[in-house]
Order: sequence, then C-alpha cells, then structure tokens
Amino acid sequence: MTTPSNPSLISDPLIFTGLLNKIPIGQDFIWRSFVSVIQASGTKWETRSKEIRAIMAKILDHGAKLPFGLKGKTSKREGGFMKVGLSLPIDPEELIAFDRDGTFSSEILENAGSIRLSIESAIEWIVMRGLSGQSLSAESNIDIGLGSVTGATTTATTWSNVAATGIADLVAKNETSKTANQGKGSSLIIMSNQAWVWLRNQTATQALIHSTAGIGSQVPDLLLTNLLRDNGLPPVLIYDAEVEVESGKTFATARVLPEDLVILLPSLSRFPSGLAQVFIGRTGEEIIAANEGLIPPNLGSDLPMYGWVEKQTGPARIEVSGQIAVGFNIEATAYTTTLDIVI
Repeated sequence: MTTPSNPSLISDPLIFTGLLNKIPIGQDFIWRSFVSVIQASGTKWETRSKEIRAIMAKILDHGAKLPFGLKGKTSKREGGFMKVGLSLPIDPEELIAFDRDGTFSSEILENAGSIRLSIESAIEWIVMRGLSGQSLSAESNIDIGLGSVTGATTTATTWSNVAATGIADLVAKNETSKTANQGKGSSLIIMSNQAWVWLRNQTATQALIHSTAGIGSQVPDLLLTNLLRDNGLPPVLIYDAEVEVESGKTFATARVLPEDLVILLPSLSRFPSGLAQVFIGRTGEEIIAANEGLIPPNLGSDLPMYGWVEKQTGPARIEVSGQIAVGFNIEATAYTTTLDIVI
C-alpha cells in the first residue's frame, strides 16, 4: 500500500490561505456590500478621485447644440495600514495527519474558522462604525475618528415613547440627506430591531396605517415597509451585529452600532465604486517570513484575501497566524446622515 502524495500543509502556504478563503462569510458581516476591495502594496495606500461637472453656456444661438464645458478637480488621499488577524497554535500531529491522508482535521478547520471570523469582525467593526461617524479605539486607547457625518441630530421625542413621530423624523432626515447629496435621497436606512419595533408601535405610525391612533393596533412589518416607501424613504436594513473587542486582557462582546442610532447612507449613484475602499496588503510578519524562506515571497501572485505565517515556536508547537494589512478610505462619511433616537 502506497502513501498518498499530498502537498504539505507545512511547506505550501497556499493550502491554508485557500482554506481561509473558502470558509463561508456569515450573513451578519455586511461590510462587503458597501466597499470595493483593492489589492495594495508598499507601506501606505493611495487613492485619487476626480469630480467632473458639466457647465452649460449662458447664451445660445437659435438652433445651436447645447455646449458643455467640463470642469473637474482631482483629490488625493492616502493612509497607512493596520494589522488585522489572529494567531493560534496547531498540534503538529494534525499537520502530519493532513500530509498523510490529505484530510483536514476538525482542529485545523476550527482554527482556520476562528482566524477568518477574527479578520471579518475587525473589518466589519471599522467599516460600519466609520460610515456612521463613530469613533474607533486604537491599541493605545486613543479614540480615532474616521470623519464626522452631516446632519447628526437627536429626535425631539424618544422613539420608545409611543407619542414619538418616527416617520416624520425619517422624512426630515432624508431631506437632509438630499441636501448633502446633490438632491439625491438616501440609498438605505440602517437601524436596530428595537428601533424598528418602536417605530411600528408609535401612535403616529398606527394612525397613518389604521386611520386611528389607538395604542395596541400593532402595525405589521409589511405595512410599515410599504408606508416608508410611500413616504419616499429607501429600504430599511435591520442590523444588530455584535463583535468581540479587546477589553484590557480579555475580550468583551459589543454592538457594532449603538441600538439608538439610525443611519441614512448616501445615494450609491454618487459612489459607484462603493462608499469606502478597503485596501489589502501584506503584513510585516509575512514579508519577514518570506525573506527567511518560510513562505514564498510571490504568494500575492494569486491575490489571496488573507496571508498567513506559520512557524514552530517549540518542539511540539506550531503557530499559524492568519493576517492581513488593511487600509481604509471611508470617503462617504461626510455624506451620511444619522438620527439619535435616544433610548
């Protein structure tokens, strides 16, 4: 009986990188819906955007074609990368078992899944909080703002109060969004499930549906969805995602977005390439490992989403690090409007 000849998990980094990329992305992670992912190299990312406006001539002869003069300006933005990822130990015997029969053990799959979850959670946290103008806390515990939103206001009445006028609040906020986005309304409203329930139970909402403000006349979700559409409002995304964030020496579960924050994203027609750009690069650890011959220096030729580094840290210990260098250009932040509904 011959032993199957399989690529070694230890000597072929693409195997583990490929495994990471094949793990399904959880539906709770929605950052990919709003961004474009760009492969980058070097120590910083750079982007250029050009805004072109067509200027009509003031005076026209009878029967003349409409002439347009094109005026444009180019803006340049750049920034650095942050390391995102996770390092986990794997029993060397698990790797040897793969080399022998080509089957991933449950431990390898579990570790790969944890690495993928860690990276996706970190990017979700940064993109969604950045788009809504929330601050981020760096390793040095310094708050970093990715930009302030336009028209961040607080409702006159708490939405948990049945006397609140949530529909009117959203209509007014959408008008603010139009002012900030060249007359184009919002493309999407993001709110928590609790905010949706409060909106549904408000007497003003019930009166618009049932022609009466009787408390207890609960508005079905479908009727509320149609009511929002009839008032010129975009679709609503219910979003209650949570991630684990570092808290001292441990980790704590935290909401990505506050429960009492309603976000109106700008018109996607203004940002055809996405509301943000996520730049993917190689981490310093990967570059060092490549120079030491631990992984091929041309690993990026296939543009894997995640790089990885593997090294033996003891006689019976191998550590696998799924890592990625990430840069963020959240250019739509200034065109987002938010509504603090106050719990």
